[in-house]
Amino acid sequence: MLDALFIEGAVVTIDVMSMQKEIAQKIIAGKGDYLLAIKENLEYLDGDIKEAFKEGKVDDAYVPELEIGHGLIEHRTTKVIPDLDLI
Repeated sequence: MLDALFIEGAVVTIDVMSMQKEIAQKIIAGKGDYLLAIKENLEYLDGDIKEAFKEGKVDDAYVPELEIGHGLIEHRTTKVIPDLDLI
């Protein structure tokens, strides 16, 4: 399905349970980026990611956001671990 999409410059979001290396490679080959959502039930990955943030292995650049809608107020901060070999 990714082969049929023009994803250059796009950010593809996907749940980590659906993620496969082949999918990531197709996104990268299409010059897109991807964002993985993980859950705490993946203890090994969740723990490694939390450790990377504690040890300061993230980019200092981040984007705080505030979104208000549908009766909700959401505060989001996006940080990036640039070297995935660290997790």
